[in-house]
Amino acid sequence: MKKITLKQIYLVVFCIVGVQVFAQQFTPTGYYKIKSVLTGNYITFEEVVASAGSGNSVSVLPVINSNSQIFNFIASGRADFNGKKAYNINCATGNGIFRAESSNVWVSGDMAPNTSNPRNFVINELGVNADTGDMMYSFLATTSQARTISVDEANSNCRYLLGEAGSTQWYLEPATVLSTDKLDLSNVFISNPVKNELVISGLNNNVERVNIYNVSGRLVLSSIVKEQSLNLDISSFTKGVYFIEMKGTLGSLTKKIIKQ
Repeated sequence: MKKITLKQIYLVVFCIVGVQVFAQQFTPTGYYKIKSVLTGNYITFEEVVASAGSGNSVSVLPVINSNSQIFNFIASGRADFNGKKAYNINCATGNGIFRAESSNVWVSGDMAPNTSNPRNFVINELGVNADTGDMMYSFLATTSQARTISVDEANSNCRYLLGEAGSTQWYLEPATVLSTDKLDLSNVFISNPVKNELVISGLNNNVERVNIYNVSGRLVLSSIVKEQSLNLDISSFTKGVYFIEMKGTLGSLTKKIIKQ
């Protein structure tokens, strides 16, 4: 009879434990902020304001005090995907659920539960980050391409890409939905893209301050709002992506601009 070595026993135990861990799936409860492991910024639903710029309705921006960065995961009732339950990612703003299509991620306007493949995601546990001690996750769309939600560092948009890498790793931070009272910025115009002078008009009395951050989340300009419009000189800024934060007593809203 062949003797079983201690090494073989360890191998069998490792395989059994590995299968059990792989079979486990994170079960979400409540609301969360979704933080990029790569950039430290948060998935954000960009509410539509009057602006010359356009793009994805889902970006990855510095943290703000707003429901636009708060989400919950609702079991859609779709058949299991590779043995795991699928969820709709629902915006706390009430604007709808995530949809992944043509390499983009956007808010479809549909409400959960929804069993359509592009609107369903599996939440995979990737393991604990050795530096922070926090569990990392990925969000796999239940489509034939089997792509995951990622952050595009070049323009801070959410993307829908093949494979798993640093850009597809996320933390989940428990969050509380804020009051439904919010800034009304439906009449705000922000010049975008901009070369030398940033024009913001249509501001109301609820907006008290406008801050500008670079892609690293560093505050590079701040201005108190005294009138309905602002003209800010950003000619000295280097070319690239910046974030305009409009803050007031009812919260804040962040928009992305391109400095040319």
